[in-house]
Amino acid sequence: MTVYNPGNGKFSAFVSNAASGNVVRLDMAIQGGQVQIVNKAVIGNYRHQCDPASLFDAPTGRVYDHDQDVLYVASNLDNAVFAISNALARNSSGGTGQVVYTDQNHRHGALAMTLAPAGHLLVSNNDVINQDPNQPGEIVEFTVGGQFVKQLSVDPNLGGSFGLNIYAGQISTKFAAVDDDQNTINIWTLPTN
Repeated sequence: MTVYNPGNGKFSAFVSNAASGNVVRLDMAIQGGQVQIVNKAVIGNYRHQCDPASLFDAPTGRVYDHDQDVLYVASNLDNAVFAISNALARNSSGGTGQVVYTDQNHRHGALAMTLAPAGHLLVSNNDVINQDPNQPGEIVEFTVGGQFVKQLSVDPNLGGSFGLNIYAGQISTKFAAVDDDQNTINIWTLPTN
């Protein structure tokens, strides 16, 4: 799930349902001290299936860009990242949206996703789809225009790269990545420029 909160008592959550392949937007408001769902819309549909190694292959990572009103979706089974336009306003499915990034050399089961301070997308590989033993546990960085930038290995074994997130502060930026093989979180601190 990813949440857009403009700070006015109303917010929207973009949720993936691995069992159906749907991405749903839940529009919510705080009314009388309670969270109320005021609108629900399926805005995307992706391929999905059960998988004995990863439980489900389905849409997983999401990043919402409010300035462009685009929801980026990492779809594991499709091994690609898509962009759904008008994500906050639409009340019908945009299908998969437009392909942003698909790369059989660097994509090995798109999983979690976050937005880097430079505006690039970072996606972890679960190594269940399109395995490459020479590129285990990779996090891949690419532009929203679909250009590969670089990759980083989280673990020397397949399946290590899982969740990830970035916190950009005024003095430093922290990048955290879950190593699912080791059950650890790696945190890197980088100077903020």
